[in-house]
Amino acid sequence: MLRNILPYDNFTLTARLSPIEVRERLLLITDPFRKPSLLPFDHRQKPYEGVITKSWFEINEIRIGREFQAPIITGEIIPETEFTRIKIKIRIVKEIIIFLGIWLGIVGIIAISTIIGIIKKLMAGQSDLGTGDAVPFVILFVTYLIVFGSYFS
Repeated sequence: MLRNILPYDNFTLTARLSPIEVRERLLLITDPFRKPSLLPFDHRQKPYEGVITKSWFEINEIRIGREFQAPIITGEIIPETEFTRIKIKIRIVKEIIIFLGIWLGIVGIIAISTIIGIIKKLMAGQSDLGTGDAVPFVILFVTYLIVFGSYFS
């Protein structure tokens, strides 16, 4: 169900390279993982950071000065007779999924309470809905836009 709501990609690439060449190309653009830094500058020269082994990798884009974490790119390097198959999965970081679950749960409860309040007002014959009634739904929508914006940027 979350795959329908949260951004997630799963695809396979084929390359006319050996697994060693695929690994070497990944190493050319990937620094080892580092602890996050609050400093506004970073001396890393490569666009990605992560772990690359003989048969799999886990990398993410280095985003300096952005608040939201880049998606995690995991892959499996599978040697074939004339080419190499690379299975790739792109997903949101687990910590962000946990945070979003808690955040959207709280806002969802508020949204349900708002809907119940609106129904009670309408059943009592009151048609004066306030702009505050839309706030939880706007928060849900903006949160969803932030998640997709982070994933596709």
